[in-house]
Amino acid sequence: MFAENVYTPADPDNRVSELLRAMPICLQADAALTACKKEKRQPTADEAKLIAQADTLRDALVQVDVHQTLGPLEDGNADYERPAIVSTTQRQQKGAANFQAAVGSAAA
Repeated sequence: MFAENVYTPADPDNRVSELLRAMPICLQADAALTACKKEKRQPTADEAKLIAQADTLRDALVQVDVHQTLGPLEDGNADYERPAIVSTTQRQQKGAANFQAAVGSAAA
């Protein structure tokens, strides 16, 4: 059901395809871990192998992308500072206790 009507190319480097191939392995490993915890026992050799495989897949697939810049305005423009950062810095410099106080002192 999760993959129904989802285009999954055969390309091995396609993130969606990789996630869909990993899902059954991760679900089986989760079930094995749950059984081990419920029965208060160590995993069997086969379960340990499955759990290790699922952990490897999770580590490879569930990553947060790291970007040096957040968008085209920052890219190559060292002087650009995001408006939210400028606003926060101004409020901190004014010593406003909260947002309403900062807005009131900015309007004055």
